[in-house]
Amino acid sequence: MQASPDPEHPFVYPASCFVTGTILGSTVPCLSPEQQVYFHQGYEPADHDRHDMAQLRQTFGIATHF
Repeated sequence: MQASPDPEHPFVYPASCFVTGTILGSTVPCLSPEQQVYFHQGYEPADHDRHDMAQLRQTFGIATHF
């Protein structure tokens, strides 16, 4: 669970969204690409959001909405 702007409705992550990745040869815990795309919905994206989605498309071949 993660706190949200509405304390009565925290973000609840499904267990399947937790995966591992690799940064400079080290294994690290992270959120799946699909979960990252899911959290980038429902708002007008900033330039850094567009960059993040472009990276997910390029690296994982995943479809994004912007």
